[in-house]
Amino acid sequence: MSARRFAAACLAAALIVALPACGTRKPAETAAGYDFDIIIAGGEIVDGTTNEPSVNDLGIRAGLIVEIGNLSGKTAERRIDASGLVVMPGIIDVHSHADGELPEIPDAPNLVLQGITTVVTGNCGGSQYPVGEFFGKLEETGIGLNVAHLIGHNTVRRMVMGMKARKPTAAELQEMKALVRTGMEEGAVGLSTGLKYTPGTWADTDEVVELSKVAAEFAGFYATHMRDEGRGVVESVRETLEIGRRAKIPVQISHHKVASRDC
Repeated sequence: MSARRFAAACLAAALIVALPACGTRKPAETAAGYDFDIIIAGGEIVDGTTNEPSVNDLGIRAGLIVEIGNLSGKTAERRIDASGLVVMPGIIDVHSHADGELPEIPDAPNLVLQGITTVVTGNCGGSQYPVGEFFGKLEETGIGLNVAHLIGHNTVRRMVMGMKARKPTAAELQEMKALVRTGMEEGAVGLSTGLKYTPGTWADTDEVVELSKVAAEFAGFYATHMRDEGRGVVESVRETLEIGRRAKIPVQISHHKVASRDC
C-alpha cells in the first residue's frame, strides 16, 4: 500500500470510530424515513479478523455498525463515499504518553492520521493527576480520539513521599491508596508503574501489591515498565506476575523485551 493510500485508509478508520452516536436512539431506531443514520459506501473493509478484505457498504445506526453488504438500495441520513479507501476498526494504542500534550493539541492529528482512535495514557508510573481534573480539561477542549487513563505509581508516591528512597510508613501507604481510590472513582482504568525510574525504583513488591489491590476493586488493570529489561528481566517478569496474582488484577507488561545479553 502506498503512503498516500495508507494515510487515506487511516483517515477513514478514524472517521468511522470517531462518529458520534446519534442522540439517544436505541440501536433498533434511526432517523425518520431512513434505513440508516450513516452509510459508508464502497470502501475496502478490513474487519480485523482473518476474513479477506471485501469492497462493500457499511450501515451505521445509533452509533453501531448494524449491516455490511450491498446497501445501494438503502437510504441514510448521511452517505460517505469511501471508494479507493480502506475502512477498518480504529487502532487502540495501549501505551501512550499523550496525556501531557492532549490539552494543548486536542485534535491529535499525529495519532488520528495513523488510524489511532483510542489511547491509554498515564503509563510508566507517570500520569496526570487529579484524574477528574485531567478529564475535565479534555471535556472542555474536546478531543479527536478516546482516552483511557492510568494512575501513575511514581506520581502518587511523589505526591505523598517526595523523593524519599525508603519504604512508606503505614500512614503514607494509606494516603497513596486513598489517591489511587480517588483516581479510580474519577474514571481511571488502572495503575501503572515505572519501577525502573525514581521514585518507583525504591518501592518494594508489597507496596505495589497494596496499591494494585485498590485498582482491582474497580476492575482495573496493572500496567508496568518493569524494574529491569536486561540481565534482570526474568526476575522482573516474576515480580510482575506475583503482583498480578497477589492483587488479583490483570497485568500488562508495557515493554516486553530484553535490552541486553548476559555477557
